[in-house]
Amino acid sequence: MAINVEYIALLLVSLISLIGGINWLITAINSWANNNEETPDLLQKNMKFPVGLSNVIYIVVFVCTLLVFLMVIFPGFLKNMFTKVKDTAEGAVKKVTGK
Repeated sequence: MAINVEYIALLLVSLISLIGGINWLITAINSWANNNEETPDLLQKNMKFPVGLSNVIYIVVFVCTLLVFLMVIFPGFLKNMFTKVKDTAEGAVKKVTGK
């Protein structure tokens, strides 16, 4: 059994991304727990996003990084998901075009 260096690197990068996503999740939770307390970051200070919108973005980033991590950990699930999407799209095209 050979070690797949590329997969290990991908796993490491996805794990680091997940840690960053968890950090953003905790930032949003702490902000909401403290009556939408501002966080001195790029979204709120530099781009002037409202605190509530920034918190929603933090949650979306966490969910996306969690999904990426799960796709790396369970590649078979990812393959099945894309196969189902492909089959659904092909079925829809056949219904519309009649081919």
